[in-house]
Amino acid sequence: MEDYNFNFLKKENLWCTTAAVIRIKKDDAEFLQIGDSLILTILKSGKPKLVTTYYDQDLETMIKWKKLCGRKQKNIWSLLKREIIGIRRKQNLDYGVLNGEKKAINFLKSGRFNLKNITDIIVFTDGLLIPKKSPKEGEDWNKFAKLYKELSLKGLFNYVRSIEETDPDCSLYPRFKEHDDIAAIAIKIK
Repeated sequence: MEDYNFNFLKKENLWCTTAAVIRIKKDDAEFLQIGDSLILTILKSGKPKLVTTYYDQDLETMIKWKKLCGRKQKNIWSLLKREIIGIRRKQNLDYGVLNGEKKAINFLKSGRFNLKNITDIIVFTDGLLIPKKSPKEGEDWNKFAKLYKELSLKGLFNYVRSIEETDPDCSLYPRFKEHDDIAAIAIKIK
């Protein structure tokens, strides 16, 4: 960014990323996480468990997006641009991202968890989240884990993309663009 003479005071223009990393040891795993890249474990009981808390910084914006869709409003992104920029300006103040700011370290979550009762670990970006008709619903981690177990990681990816393809203008399933990038890895624990 320095090479391109970025104005570092305009946080909404900073390049940023999130991360979720694990290191498997013999009986446990260490993790490091920031932003909306996530780590989900599936227990032997089939129950899913997030390793860290998921914070949806865009929830209020998506609620407004859905209301505007209900009014058949067009060009919603432009109508909400000021609010979207406002949220982006809160990077590493309200929520964490890796964007070159030293304050990001305050949002790094790390720790370890025991592998004894875990069958699977899924490390993924928010693009793999299942689209919802109402942002107020929250994430259904049970559905996510069930689809992963039934369809595999690739099948879950295809499931998410198939929903998004039915809604290219993002009016049924509120989101900023037709589809977000997806990076994911699934690890089976024996």
